[in-house]
Amino acid sequence: MTNKEKTGYRIVLLNFGSTSSEVGFLDRDGTASQHKIRHDDHLLSLPVGEQLAERTAAVNAWLAESGHDPADIDAVVCRGGRIRPVRSGIYRVNRQLLDDSNNLENGDHAGRLSVLAGQELAQPSGCPVFVVDPISVDEFEPVARVSGLAGIERKSLGHMLNSKYVAEKAALELGIEYGHARMIVAHLGGGATISAHRNGRMVDLINDFEGALTPERSGLLPTYEIVNLCRRHDLNDVSRMLEGRGGFFSYLGTKDFSAVVRLAAAGNSEAKLLLQAYLYQNDKSIAAMLAVIDFRPDAFVLTGGIAHEATVREHMRERFGQMAPVVIYPGGFEFEALMENAWLALQGKKPVRRYPDGEVPA
Repeated sequence: MTNKEKTGYRIVLLNFGSTSSEVGFLDRDGTASQHKIRHDDHLLSLPVGEQLAERTAAVNAWLAESGHDPADIDAVVCRGGRIRPVRSGIYRVNRQLLDDSNNLENGDHAGRLSVLAGQELAQPSGCPVFVVDPISVDEFEPVARVSGLAGIERKSLGHMLNSKYVAEKAALELGIEYGHARMIVAHLGGGATISAHRNGRMVDLINDFEGALTPERSGLLPTYEIVNLCRRHDLNDVSRMLEGRGGFFSYLGTKDFSAVVRLAAAGNSEAKLLLQAYLYQNDKSIAAMLAVIDFRPDAFVLTGGIAHEATVREHMRERFGQMAPVVIYPGGFEFEALMENAWLALQGKKPVRRYPDGEVPA
């Protein structure tokens, strides 16, 4: 589906991230528009749950300014948060999914707010609300779940929506079938997910709790140092150190990766070292995922906001380009993924699954 094709549907698209709320609209004539709402430091300093009302109000304001009436929409489609482990696909939001969007067992991520805001936006029209490939899509094999301590399993949490979409996009571009391909996808942004794709499934990944530092997340830390942090600080403060105030921000006071690159280019020795460490740590994560696909990649895919940086693109090509093609899709393709899947669901061309069991109702 392209933006110029008539869709017959009016669809609101929501993708909430840690620092911004993205809203889009697909009209019946195929016209698509989107807008990124950047939030101020005061709102972002609040617990994620307390940001819902202001983020929802900002979305409603944009829809009103754009002439879109929530009472005349056919569907709302959202990215979704850290809900229960589910298979890849499209889910219709039900009471259990709403309840689980308020469950913070796997940490608090703004993606869950898009579901809650979407449910509110859908009320005037009574239209369905869909979630596509949420953060908790789980296609792990049993061996990938083992952690090293009984009672704790590795969890499949990451940038699933974009990673799955660009993997399929790259396979199409390269003329290979995603369902039979072996690929490594590196989504690098404010967070990070480096995933191994084999035969159409994301069978393992390293996210920003196990891998490299990111602009705002600490990545993998020495275990005993985390224990010591918990002894010295309130647990909520420790959570914020790991996610939100970690990574480059903890060293340099900025979450802007481009600013780090500029500092390094200007001769700042700490920025140079951190940039080198960032690339080095991501290389290790990619190498680990190569082992998962038997060191036989058909392609590497680099995506996410940091893929805009020439330094990162050149490094990726230099380190891995001799093994397989390196395909680069800078930025995120969440809106394309949401738009396409919602349209297919409304057309009845792609199954809508029931949460949380993933079955397709008769």
